[in-house]
Amino acid sequence: MGTITISTLKERALLLLKGKWKDGILVNLIFFLIMMASGVIRNFISSIFFNPYQPFLSAIINIILAFVVIGITSAGYIGWTSCFYKLEKIEDKLDFNNYMEFFTKKLNIAFNYGVVYSFFMFIWGALFYFVGFICILFTTVFITMLGELAGTFLTIGSIIIILGTLMIIRKYIDYSMARYIVIDNPDIKMTTALKESKNLIDGYRKKYILLILSFIGWIILIAITFGLAGLWIGSYWGTTEAQFYRELKLIKAK
Repeated sequence: MGTITISTLKERALLLLKGKWKDGILVNLIFFLIMMASGVIRNFISSIFFNPYQPFLSAIINIILAFVVIGITSAGYIGWTSCFYKLEKIEDKLDFNNYMEFFTKKLNIAFNYGVVYSFFMFIWGALFYFVGFICILFTTVFITMLGELAGTFLTIGSIIIILGTLMIIRKYIDYSMARYIVIDNPDIKMTTALKESKNLIDGYRKKYILLILSFIGWIILIAITFGLAGLWIGSYWGTTEAQFYRELKLIKAK
């Protein structure tokens, strides 16, 4: 099994970003505005069509809006990823056309990715959360009847919810390379991209977690500055993660 050195990845990322930080800020700002706009659009349209006397219609509209938001956010996310992933050589530039590409001719690809990814992430967590909350709800309703068993049911419910959270984290890591696989292979089936991502990162999950933890100080700085520092740090993370994917490809290709 090949070795991935996090410090080397971060050094390479900084080298690739040399002289490109201003463009990186614009790339991150566009991404932030896309995410913010998608939420504003959803809330605005939802408030217009919300009717407490027609809950079914409101539910249908919210489902449609959810799909619209998935399409917009996925296009923005993959476009953002592509910007930093394509910084392969020092002379490469940050190309803003990566955004437009996934909002125009590749919008269907971004949309399909978002729907499939969101579906599987939801399914993996929903089952655990549903069972866990049912246990807790059952306990609160029948607490007098359960007696000493009430504490046991509450504990079981809480443990199941925690397991659900851990499962979501695990699947986030498993699917973390799927965006890059989609960029490399636009015609790939999304379920296949998720499977390939899982296979690609197999044996390197701990290394990916360590990569995230190596940015913990920067993440705290983003929180302290109310997200402002993210305009710079986003470039650093995006480029470093892209290098992580490149290393995984090289290792697994051997």
